[in-house]
Amino acid sequence: MNLQDDPRAMFRTVLPDAPPPPRELDLDQIVRDGYRARRRHQMAIGGAATTGVAAVAAVLALTVVGLPDGTADPAEDPSVAAPPPAEEAPQDPAMSGYPYAEDDQFGTDAERTTLHEGAMAAFQPLLDQVGVELTDDVPLEFNTNQTAGNYGQTWLRSYTTGASNDEGDGGDEDVVLRVEALLPGGWTAEPGPVTEQLFPQHVISASGSPWYQDADWTDPLETTDLDGGRTLTTVNHECAFEALVTYPNGSGLHASWDMGCGEASSEYEIGMEEFAAAMAAMPEVDYDTSELSPVGELIEVPTGWLHDPEWEAASMEPAEASISAARDSLREMLPGATLDGAYAGYMGNPGRGSVVHRAYSSTGSLPFSTTIDGTVDDVTIQFNYTLPGGWLPGITEGRGPELATCQSGFTCETSTDDDGTLWAVESYDLLMEPSEEDVAAGMDFEPYTEHQLEITRFDPDGWAVSIWVQWQDDSALNAELITDILRAMPAPEYDPTETPEIPAN
Repeated sequence: MNLQDDPRAMFRTVLPDAPPPPRELDLDQIVRDGYRARRRHQMAIGGAATTGVAAVAAVLALTVVGLPDGTADPAEDPSVAAPPPAEEAPQDPAMSGYPYAEDDQFGTDAERTTLHEGAMAAFQPLLDQVGVELTDDVPLEFNTNQTAGNYGQTWLRSYTTGASNDEGDGGDEDVVLRVEALLPGGWTAEPGPVTEQLFPQHVISASGSPWYQDADWTDPLETTDLDGGRTLTTVNHECAFEALVTYPNGSGLHASWDMGCGEASSEYEIGMEEFAAAMAAMPEVDYDTSELSPVGELIEVPTGWLHDPEWEAASMEPAEASISAARDSLREMLPGATLDGAYAGYMGNPGRGSVVHRAYSSTGSLPFSTTIDGTVDDVTIQFNYTLPGGWLPGITEGRGPELATCQSGFTCETSTDDDGTLWAVESYDLLMEPSEEDVAAGMDFEPYTEHQLEITRFDPDGWAVSIWVQWQDDSALNAELITDILRAMPAPEYDPTETPEIPAN
C-alpha cells in the first residue's frame, strides 16, 4: 500500500510521536480536497510538477496539530531523532501518457479476450432482457482506441465496444450500450467536463451531452466502494445510466446504457441496480503499460473547439466570402487558375468530447500541365484556411499539437519572416519505375517522378492558410511559387471574439 492511499498512516509516518488529530478533523476529506485542488492547478498551468505527497503532508500536519509543547525541534536539537524519510510518491498515472501507436496497434490478445468474455457474461443478459440482438460475427468485441491528451502532446489508450438496436439507421442515437475499458494514464476518476480540452481528462460528468446531442442534464453522482479496492461511480440521467469503475492498478471501465433518450418512451429499460451489478462483474485487466511514461512539462495550446454541427451551416457565408477573396488574389497572380466552391467544415473526430479544427476549404487548379492516368491536365490543388483554436503553428513529427504533420518519406522544414509569419514546407519526390514483377505482369510503363508539396503559412494573428498540390515529371511549379501565392492570400473572415468554451460539469 502507498502512503497516499492511507492519509492517517501518512501523517503518522511524518510525525510518529505527534498526538492524534482531533476527531472533528476529517483527514481523508483534507487529502481529497488537496487532490482536487492539485488537479485544477495542474490543468491551469499545463501540468507543471507538483510538490511531493510526503512534503505536503508534513506541512499540513504541522498546521493541524502544531509542535507538541515542551518538545524540541529536531532541526534545533540533534539529540532528538528525526522521523524516517517518507516513501517517495510514485508517478501520478493521470499525468502520464503513451506515444501515438500507428494504425492503433497496441495491446494484447489476452487483454481483448478477457474484456470480451467479461462483457459477454456481464452485459449480454441485459441486452437479451430488452431484446437487443447481438448479430455481429464477434459480438461485444473490443477495438483499440486512442485519444489525444493535451492536443496530442501525449495519448490515452482504451478499448471500446457497444451494442445497437436493429431498427435505426446506425447513428449514435441507436446505440444502447457503450463500453470503454481505460488503460492507466491521462485520465482522472474525479467527475468533471468530459472533453479533450482538459488534461488529465475526466471520464464521467453530471451534466452536458455525453452521447445524446439534445441532452441537458444535471444529475447527482453517487460513488460506492466495492471490494478489492475498486470504486463505482454512477449517475442516473432518467433515460440513461452512466457508470465508471476504477481499479487498484489505475485502469478503469466506463459504460453508458441509453434506454431511449431520443425517443418518446424508454424502449430498453433496465434498473440501475442491474446496470451497476454488470459493471461490478467486469474483471480488472492487467494491461501492458510498458510504454506509459510521465508527460513532463506540457506546452500551452490555445483552447480547441468541440464539434458543433450547427457551426458548418452558420459559417457558410464567411467561408464563401473568404474563398472568393482568395480566388480573386489567385487569379490576379495566375490567370487561368481556379478555386471552386467554398466549404465550412471541421477537421478531426466529432466524437464525445473530441477537439476539432474549424476550416474553410476549396479545391481548384493551377495552369501547369501534368499527366494523370495518361491524361494531360492542369494541376489540382487543395486549399484550406484553418481558423484559430486548438493547435500550434509548425510541423510535428508523427502526431502533436502543431497543425502540420511531417509524413513518412517527406522532407519538412520551417522558416520565419521578420513579421513573425511562420512557414511550413512539406515536400515529396519519388521516382516511379516498373519492377520486374510489374513487367512480368504486363504493367510496364515509362519511369516518372511523382511530386507532392504542401506549404502552410501561419499568420501571427492565429489563422493559417495552406495549399497541397501533386504533379508528375518536370514542371515550372515549385515551392517558391506556392509560397508567393500564399503570401498574397487575404485573412479569412471570422469572428475573433468567438472563442472555444470548456463545458460545464
